[in-house]
Amino acid sequence: MKHNVLTIIFVFASALLTANTTMAQSTIQKCQDADGKWHYGDYAADACAQSIIESMDGESGLKTGEEGLPPTKEEQEAQAAAEAAEEAEKENRVEQRARENRILAIYESEEQIINARDQRVKAAMDSIEFNNTMKTRLQERLTGFEEQAKNESLKEKDRAALQERITALKSQIAAYDSATAAKEKEMQDIETHYNGDLEFYRYAKEQRAQGS
Repeated sequence: MKHNVLTIIFVFASALLTANTTMAQSTIQKCQDADGKWHYGDYAADACAQSIIESMDGESGLKTGEEGLPPTKEEQEAQAAAEAAEEAEKENRVEQRARENRILAIYESEEQIINARDQRVKAAMDSIEFNNTMKTRLQERLTGFEEQAKNESLKEKDRAALQERITALKSQIAAYDSATAAKEKEMQDIETHYNGDLEFYRYAKEQRAQGS
């Protein structure tokens, strides 16, 4: 009787061991490498050592567990882009603060900016007015010479000298036109520059008032 009991216990233990071994063998691991290829086996393939490992039930095919994996290439690129954007934002804030400090160090008030703008604009306008006055005088002389050139009784020598004067006057008039255009451009640049300084000065003062 005792012998039978031992036999039963041995058989039961053997069956239990066999069942556990079968269950262990029925568990399959799989992973997907960086190229998207799937690998199967009791252990993760070397190519998938850093990839996700899924423990699968061999009979049901249900996922029973998952290990973490490093970020994908897309995630790494997104992270790098986010860090770069954050760093750029920091640099922009530093540059912005430096610009605020400069504008507040240069000007003591809005009136100072306005006066500087108006003085330089007036100087440019005075130059334009002078150029236009000189151009008008040259045009009057040019008109007179051109009228003289119409005289058919002029000697060839006198006509050639007169033509040289006409050519020189036209060149001088063109030079004044060019100088006037440059001054007009300069005046526009002055207004743009100082108006920009005025706007940013107001912004900088507001930021300081808010304690930013």
